[in-house]
Amino acid sequence: MNWYKATKTATIDVIDFESRNIANAQIHTLSSMLDSLKYASKLVFQNARLARESTNIIINNKKISSFPVLEDILIEAYKSALDSPWRFAQLCNEAVIKLGIEIKTLEKKRKEFSRPGDKTIKGLPYAE
Repeated sequence: MNWYKATKTATIDVIDFESRNIANAQIHTLSSMLDSLKYASKLVFQNARLARESTNIIINNKKISSFPVLEDILIEAYKSALDSPWRFAQLCNEAVIKLGIEIKTLEKKRKEFSRPGDKTIKGLPYAE
């Protein structure tokens, strides 16, 4: 599995266990980026340079290249970190929202693969 397959998970369906594992890895990566951006949006008021560098690490990550809108938001945030910390925090929060949507989409696809139809009563599957 290479990084290109892992980034394409957001656009393909989870149809087998290999693609489910790729989706799990993508969810984990996006969740760590989400946590880092939440922290950077608060850190910018104390240390703008460090917040800017943490954003730069995310921008340079290969996996973010499959989300061009998110990449553009982060580049704009990177440019405004030193001049306007409020703008930086706003852009980071916007990126957090978009990452959250992507994570929820992947989790939904993973759940549909794991439990098609989701026929359960109190956590127990129907016997068919």
